[in-house]
Amino acid sequence: CDIFSLGVLWVYLAKPYEKNFKFNIEELDTLNLPKSAKTIIKKMLSKSPEGRYHSITMVAEELKNLWDE
Repeated sequence: CDIFSLGVLWVYLAKPYEKNFKFNIEELDTLNLPKSAKTIIKKMLSKSPEGRYHSITMVAEELKNLWDE
């Protein structure tokens, strides 16, 4: 699974509808999401592949922890 692309998709889904969606990481902080969710997405969108989650399982574990909070 491409973790970066999944992060972009989540940003797209969290934003209000725009006819011509343009991805901009700086907009993430303006979205109405919990801080912990933004932290997960930011890690998914790290410029460096080494800074991203290494598997979708790791993302799922983080989301489970977020749900349990």
